[in-house]
Amino acid sequence: MREEVPEIPEEVLRELILNAMVHRDYFSEGRVLIEIFKDRVEISNPGGLLFDRKDFGKKSISRNPLLVDLVHRLGLVEKVGSGINRVNEILKDKISFEIDKDWFRVVIRREIKTVEKTVEKMLYLIKQNPKITQKELIELTGLTREV
Repeated sequence: MREEVPEIPEEVLRELILNAMVHRDYFSEGRVLIEIFKDRVEISNPGGLLFDRKDFGKKSISRNPLLVDLVHRLGLVEKVGSGINRVNEILKDKISFEIDKDWFRVVIRREIKTVEKTVEKMLYLIKQNPKITQKELIELTGLTREV
């Protein structure tokens, strides 16, 4: 039986979306945006950091303390101020943060898996070794053979 594994862990998405909602600048006309692209997912919200960039991931100052308290009481966050470090630990080099004085954006890089690339790789492998077996193709491409 095949086990479905989300491309981006649910706990990461929950943390980042909640952060965007509770830390956004509600005096701004901007809104929280969740954009899905072929190569990345971006979560953006109006409102920059309330402290120096060098303290990002070390400090937590809430722009909307009532909202932070609410999501904490609802059990939607484990520990206030620990989310960015947890997300960084889970995603490692797949995540980056773009921060300016009026805007905050999280970019999660996606692995691009396309049929075209797989077909090109298979054709290249066959051209290099016309006697290549199905088993070798499966091993070299990471594909499985399902009937």
